[in-house]
Parts: sequence; C-alpha cells; structure tokens
Amino acid sequence: MHITGITSSEIIEHERAIREAITRIYIDPTGKAQPIYDGVVDPSVYCAAPARILWILKEPWDEDDCSGGGWSIAHDLLNIRATEMAKKRTFQPIIYTTYGIFNRIWNWDDMPYIRDAPEIALLLRSIAFINAKKLPGFKRSNNEQILTAYNAAREVILRQIHAYDPDYIFACRPHISAILHDLGVLAADIKTHESLRYARIGRSTYFDVYHPGQTTITRDRYINDILQVVASLTK
Repeated sequence: MHITGITSSEIIEHERAIREAITRIYIDPTGKAQPIYDGVVDPSVYCAAPARILWILKEPWDEDDCSGGGWSIAHDLLNIRATEMAKKRTFQPIIYTTYGIFNRIWNWDDMPYIRDAPEIALLLRSIAFINAKKLPGFKRSNNEQILTAYNAAREVILRQIHAYDPDYIFACRPHISAILHDLGVLAADIKTHESLRYARIGRSTYFDVYHPGQTTITRDRYINDILQVVASLTK
C-alpha cells in the first residue's frame, strides 16, 4: 500500500528528536512525574509492514496518583511485552484491525481469535502508538484535560504524524477533531460510515473512532466498520 519508502533508520532518527521534544515540552508542574514516551513500536517491522498504521489515544497510566513515567509504551510494553499486552481490552481491537488490513480480511468473523493464534499478538510491533497527553494520567481520562494537553503541545503530535508517514491514522475524541482542524480538514471533507467518521488527506486516511477499549458498540461492529472503509479505499 505504500507509495513512499521511509526507512527504519529515518524513523529512529526522527524518534531521537521527538523524544527530546517530549522531554522539553511535557513538564509535570508538580514535579512527581516524567513523560511516558511513545511512537513507533519497532521501526524495522513498521517500515516493512503492508500498511503503516498509527493509533492516537488519550493518556498513559503509571501510578494511581499520576506519578511515575520515564519509560516508553512503544518499547517497554508493546514491543518486548506484546503477548502480554494483547490480553488487554484496549489492544485487542487494534490487533484485529491490523490483522484485517494486512491480510485484506474485511470481517472480524473470518479472523482467528488471539487466544487461538497467539502469534498475531506480535502485530503490535508493526504499528505506531502515541498519546495526546504524555504525562501519567488516570485510568479514566478527563476529556477536557486531554484536549488542554493536546492544545498545549500539538506541535509534538503533528510532528509525530508527519515523521511516521502513516497510511491509516486512528484516533478517538476529543483530540481527533482538533487534529483534523489543525490539518485544515473542512467539515465537508469528512465522511461518515456507521460508527465512525473519516477523511482523506493526501494518501493518508484519518479515522475518528471510539476508543478501542470502549463498550458503546460491539467489538465486531467496531472492527468491521473500520475494515469496511479500508476495503472501499483499497479497491
């Protein structure tokens, strides 16, 4: 699906600069937390994948009092602990969606369960994963705080999107609306399909979806709504 051929060495170079920016910009005023870094899980796998996929969620969690940080979701969790993370509710729809896109399987019913094919958990290594807020937060996010964090440090998020050159970007509210606005997307350019909205910007497609850990709609509908749009774009 790629047109451009970004390399893993280029990604690694971008990640160094982005990490420096995150450290500089995301400062905890209480002094009890450091940023929790994110980004491309495994640059070589990401660049070799059939499609480049980026998920932009809300905020990471470390300690109940919002302290901690200083580690990386991409490396310390989704890379070296991919099998463990695949058991988490949030990451299972991400894995199934990735599996469908990579294998051109457009219905969740036609996929193996992760528990029956644990090797597909390793698909977490093929994506990029970032948060709008990069300081430790709560298990349940406050949307006003997430949007405030995005607005204060949008340059980092937009820089990550540009650096990772993704084909498909999946993000939830409240920040996806702000991202689309910052990228100059007009309301008329946004299409609706079942439970999601999406917009094409150049050769990339941005999806406004529920958080993957949501319980508003069924898992099969969540995954299939995404895959139906991707299928329509790849015909």
